[in-house]
Amino acid sequence: MKLFPTSDARIINQLRSEILAGRYTPGASLREAALAARFKVARGPVREAFRALEHEGLLHARPMCGVTVAPVPDETVEKILTPIRITLETAALEQCLATRSVHGFTAWDALLRLLHTACTKNDHTAVLNADFAFHEQLFTTAGHASLIPIWRAVVVRLRWYHGQRTRLAAGADADLLVIHYTHAKLLSLFRADGNAQAAAALSSHMEDGAFNETCRAEYRSERR
Repeated sequence: MKLFPTSDARIINQLRSEILAGRYTPGASLREAALAARFKVARGPVREAFRALEHEGLLHARPMCGVTVAPVPDETVEKILTPIRITLETAALEQCLATRSVHGFTAWDALLRLLHTACTKNDHTAVLNADFAFHEQLFTTAGHASLIPIWRAVVVRLRWYHGQRTRLAAGADADLLVIHYTHAKLLSLFRADGNAQAAAALSSHMEDGAFNETCRAEYRSERR
């Protein structure tokens, strides 16, 4: 069962990605009428999108004050939510690797191509969408799609925190193709026989640990 009608989901996904990509800054106002006109829908789907994104922690809605982009969470969010994300994704990965679903890997291949296109175009919003979809596919392939809303509530808050820090550190000219390179490495490990190695790499990736550092170094070396 779909949580939202198609039009609502489209607006939710687009606004989420734009907020996380920095198009809207913390405290910025979002106008229901303007967004309804932009997406060519009635106000109802926009209102539902606001509710969903408020639940995810990206928006604040106050009576008589309208809807604004939420403040960026502090570092306590990372400490609390990163272990939860790791638990969810590694458990899903274990189930994926137990079944070795051909359909799952076909879906990942397609998502990786989308991610490459988005990185090549330097489209931050599309990169976030493809990145989200790559990780979300873990739960679809594992047969645990019902966990996706829980996972998303965790990941959105983490991305909101990390995204602000990354943009400040990397600037607008960062080479996004390293993101594709990193996910391609992950997928190659998913396909290999070493389940423990794949799970360790996925955990390190979510912590932005040694796996990501190695991928960044390899990518820079290959680009020279």
